[in-house]
Amino acid sequence: MNIKSVLPAFLLVCICGLSHLNAADNKTSAEKRTDQPGKSTASLDRTQVVLPDGIKPKENKAAEEGIRDVLRTLVNAAAIGDTFKVVEQFSAPDRDRIEPYTSKFIDDFKSLNKEFVNMWKTRFGGVFNMDRNVFGPQFFVIATGEIADPQALTSWPLNPTPQKEVPKEKGEKTSVLHRDYLSKGRDVAIVRLPASAGLPELKISFVHEAPDFWKIDIPDNIGGEALKKNLQEHFNAMTAGKQTWPPQSEEAYRQAAHHLLMAVYGIPMP
Repeated sequence: MNIKSVLPAFLLVCICGLSHLNAADNKTSAEKRTDQPGKSTASLDRTQVVLPDGIKPKENKAAEEGIRDVLRTLVNAAAIGDTFKVVEQFSAPDRDRIEPYTSKFIDDFKSLNKEFVNMWKTRFGGVFNMDRNVFGPQFFVIATGEIADPQALTSWPLNPTPQKEVPKEKGEKTSVLHRDYLSKGRDVAIVRLPASAGLPELKISFVHEAPDFWKIDIPDNIGGEALKKNLQEHFNAMTAGKQTWPPQSEEAYRQAAHHLLMAVYGIPMP
């Protein structure tokens, strides 16, 4: 047998075999990563957030940082019963509508979360304090834009879920103080949270206020009494479902935030 003629073929077989094993190993590693709940390495598709008529896309790299801070502040404030700080995260017309109620019934709001806070501390060994980075690119999608044609903007704030219709009255029935609320040139943003843990997908509408604040725009039919009722419903649901809380605190924070944002928009439990 001619060894020189056999050797190249032998080496080729070895190389192909090693390549096949490496590919299999890589596939297995990828599958292991994606099988872990909440650990997807792929970002959400940002094209899934569509700006409504009257708003033109506008790149705003600084917006995401500010919006994360608003979400973190609202969720943490709701969890500890600081309703004044919750309402501070709303748009100016919403603050004007809700603040008179919350100032009268502050003790009622503070009592909504006691059982939930105690359960959280027992489960995770510390106070509820969600970090701003809990919503990474795998769980948080944002589209930023600018109001180009206020007359064409008939769908604002957006319906937070396909099943939840919200009134579109801002601009017409708002006070003189906020008559230019949806004026041309105002920066806006939409945040999308995907469906998870049996909770629906959410679209959260944001507006930018001077000098440099992002605020959540909620439906005009959400007043102080409705906000209290909605928060109570979702705190009750979370405490009743404590056995199904995720084992990792980061994932549990996301689930709690989802609940509290549903409450802000008046979305009942599924």
